[in-house]
Amino acid sequence: MQSYLEERSQTVRYNGLFSKEICVQSGVPQGSILGHVLFLIYINDLPSTVNGHFILYADDTTILSSGSSLEITNIRSIDLQGQSKSWFHLNKLSLNEDKTEVLTFTMSRDTDVINQKPVKFLGVYLDSTLSWTRHIDELSSKLNRTVFLLRNLPNHVFPEVTRTSDYSMP
Repeated sequence: MQSYLEERSQTVRYNGLFSKEICVQSGVPQGSILGHVLFLIYINDLPSTVNGHFILYADDTTILSSGSSLEITNIRSIDLQGQSKSWFHLNKLSLNEDKTEVLTFTMSRDTDVINQKPVKFLGVYLDSTLSWTRHIDELSSKLNRTVFLLRNLPNHVFPEVTRTSDYSMP
């Protein structure tokens, strides 16, 4: 394991040209098989250190806060963000503010929640009204592109391949 983490270097290739090689002081190789597992092991104490409910998946961290009112929930959310930033700093990690999203929704019909843009959570679009509209629109768009490609497949490949793809579809 030690040799996996030590004496690493990296370069960037752009338009066939390579950048100067630099030494990597910390971290694991990006895109490596062990990368996500080692990251989860590294941040394993986050949920026990920061007082909140966490969902950890690969390199995504989701913090959930709740309360009896919108005001209490917002205060808890701000507190959790502060605790999380402190934990990340102490563990030599940085929180990517550009990828940090806050989404508020309520089960109460009497509470006004400002409509917020949908947030993508593990591949599913969620919004403050708990509507599936954005998610269904995105899914429909992907399916339409796939169906278009499948319809045009016979024009571009051998008939045997087309027949195989026809039989493989439900």
